[in-house]
Amino acid sequence: MNKAQRATQEYHKEFFKKAKLFEKGTWIAESEDDLLKLVEEYFGKKKNVQVLDLGCGVGRNAIPIAKIIGPNGGKVTCVDVLDIAIEKLKENSEKHGVSDYIETEVREVEKFSIKKNCFDLILSFSVLEHGVSDENAFFRVVRDIREGTKKDGFNYLGITTNLEELDAKTLEKLSKDIVYDASYDEALSDLKDVYKDWEIISTEKSFYKEEYVKNGKMIIWQSDFLTFVARNSDADALANAAMDRGA
Repeated sequence: MNKAQRATQEYHKEFFKKAKLFEKGTWIAESEDDLLKLVEEYFGKKKNVQVLDLGCGVGRNAIPIAKIIGPNGGKVTCVDVLDIAIEKLKENSEKHGVSDYIETEVREVEKFSIKKNCFDLILSFSVLEHGVSDENAFFRVVRDIREGTKKDGFNYLGITTNLEELDAKTLEKLSKDIVYDASYDEALSDLKDVYKDWEIISTEKSFYKEEYVKNGKMIIWQSDFLTFVARNSDADALANAAMDRGA
């Protein structure tokens, strides 16, 4: 386990001990609204939808997705390295009535085997850049995510970029615990390259800031966050069809 993986796991273990799902004031207070809209639009009435949530945490996205796709035979496969995350997820899925629609596995994301053409939707938020062994593993998992997606399926990725960790008192820059340490533009370029033959649905930049105690010291953790959504469809064919419609 590298330094970034260790720091990330320690932070989340402590966070999940205290924070409650969908309780205001934390980053698990809400699901990703655009993600749920996408699921409703494309998969709300479809049968047997298969979703993979890599780095699922305690279920802030998996549970509302399960509510949408579960009644029609859908399943959400939830993977997280932390026992406590999966334990809390199981408790939360029972509480919200979706336990029958969720499957769980405790495993490092880079060691979870993603079968080709298996999932209609694969999502991963702020996990890969911290939770893998090295940068090569980051790109390998992204490619596995891509290859594990069915035709006309979606990938919905959230990547931390432009990360800064600062001493909260002095604002001195500290060593960053991140494996894939990219600027927003670099990350966007890298993902566009991986998904060059897919349809890029959307890219969004947002700012995130949090203060918490790390190694006995209050720090400021701030970054630009890239939300990247792509669809496994023929981008050239879509572009040509759009041109034909406009002609």
